[in-house]
Amino acid sequence: MARRKQSTEAHIDHEEIARLRELIEREERLEEDLKQEVREVARNRDRKLFRELNRQETKNRRLIMWIGVTILMVIIFAIWASRLSLTVTKPLEVGATKDFDLTEAQNNLQQTVQEVVKSIDEIKTQAKKLDEETAKATTTAPFQVNTNATLP
Repeated sequence: MARRKQSTEAHIDHEEIARLRELIEREERLEEDLKQEVREVARNRDRKLFRELNRQETKNRRLIMWIGVTILMVIIFAIWASRLSLTVTKPLEVGATKDFDLTEAQNNLQQTVQEVVKSIDEIKTQAKKLDEETAKATTTAPFQVNTNATLP
């Protein structure tokens, strides 16, 4: 029996066992690296899908917005066109005459221009009075003011 023990022990190669252990450890590391790469690939895929979904969602929102704006524009244009056709075809109101009195319009314009000129003259007169009062007040001032300056 002692012979058998010696022969079994002789066949065990410690270098081979160490090499097998090293191969097993390397395989475990490779498996762990592979798992990590798979997780990373899945994360990247999820990110890409999320970005694409967001992009599509944004496109859909913009499309819905532009459809709404277009519908509102069409409605507003239709209302405007219908009101315009009513305005163009609307008969004159009671008391209005078809003839436009050009001479009356010219008289009104002349009268308005005369009132504007009169108002401008009044403003100029008030400005001169104010300038004179200012000149009188500044002659007693501790500093000299040029009273010969003209207003624009």
